[in-house]
Amino acid sequence: RRSGAREELVRVASLTAGNLCKLGRADEAYSLLLPLREHVDTLADDGLRAIWYGYWAAALGHMGRLREGVASYDVSIDCARRCGDLPLLGMAMVNQSVVLRTMGALGRARERTLGALALTAGDEDDAQHRLLRLAHARNAAESGEFAAALQTLEALLLRLEGMDTPFWSWAARGALARLFQHLGQHARALQVLRNPPAALPPWMHAGLHWARLDVDQWRGEPVATERVEQARGLLSADPYRRAANEVRALRFAEPTAVLTQAPELAATARGHEMFGVLAALHLHVARAATALGRLAEAAAAATELAGLMAGGYAPDAVYLPEAGLVRTRAWRAAGDAPAAAAALDDAMAWRRQQALPHVPAPFVDSFLRRNPVNQALLTLAGEASAAA
Repeated sequence: RRSGAREELVRVASLTAGNLCKLGRADEAYSLLLPLREHVDTLADDGLRAIWYGYWAAALGHMGRLREGVASYDVSIDCARRCGDLPLLGMAMVNQSVVLRTMGALGRARERTLGALALTAGDEDDAQHRLLRLAHARNAAESGEFAAALQTLEALLLRLEGMDTPFWSWAARGALARLFQHLGQHARALQVLRNPPAALPPWMHAGLHWARLDVDQWRGEPVATERVEQARGLLSADPYRRAANEVRALRFAEPTAVLTQAPELAATARGHEMFGVLAALHLHVARAATALGRLAEAAAAATELAGLMAGGYAPDAVYLPEAGLVRTRAWRAAGDAPAAAAALDDAMAWRRQQALPHVPAPFVDSFLRRNPVNQALLTLAGEASAAA
């Protein structure tokens, strides 16, 4: 700055902003980058603009301005494409996919990571290529492409841990644990989640903590209130991640508490453009209202959930067929038999057509028998057949 080296300042500020975002200090990243915007827009070449807009988009994403983040990544992608910088192009695409995932736009996120992978040479020793594969494996696993995602994540974990990069190795562990949970391999999931290092960012610790609680609940184990409160407390002071963290906690809350907290959390999720979090909130509200016999509220929440999913938003931190399970129960209780039947059919079709063909052979039995959502769907389908 003192020497007037504007290009070098943009590069150093951009890298610094990226690290500030990882540390949960997005406001500082934004303030660091903002004074450079006029220079970048008027004087910088496409290569430098691609870099600055990529980190600017990251800061916006971490601040809850997700649509602006996605649009800024579009600028970075276009600049990188014009200057022919394929590594920069691939990284901008995969980073955009992360913001799309944060929005809940899982399908668009998967398309972006798939496109980014198509641009790379596939060098197994290239650090960027490993991160691309990790991002795509996460998206693929959530989309039901279990076998391919499992193979990628297990191979990546070996390489990442050999590089002494705890942030990325634990990102891989979190994705792998969730995949094992969905496959009904609960012991494997808990083994993967053992002993995370203290130096990880609080938001990553929170995600790993919820992952352990999710597995315990699926195993039928009681989840102590103290453990839920510990996970809630990790992000209580983070204005951009608190709402998503609180919605994760609703899975373990009493139904009346869910309905009490829902309006404020819904407003925050909408304000931060976290439509996947909003979808998950509607799922928890539909389940809670059904349990309390507040059937009009249950049906309304199920309808809101269905609308968000039809718009391309997947509920955050939810095994996708669970959305169909909750909607089926809510609409069935409210007396809307056609809507309940359609929701059940959708969930069963996803499980049977999208997921089951991609379940590794050793895990087919656990996927069918130890995944409680799959078990509940089979029970509902049996009841529907008997009634017919």
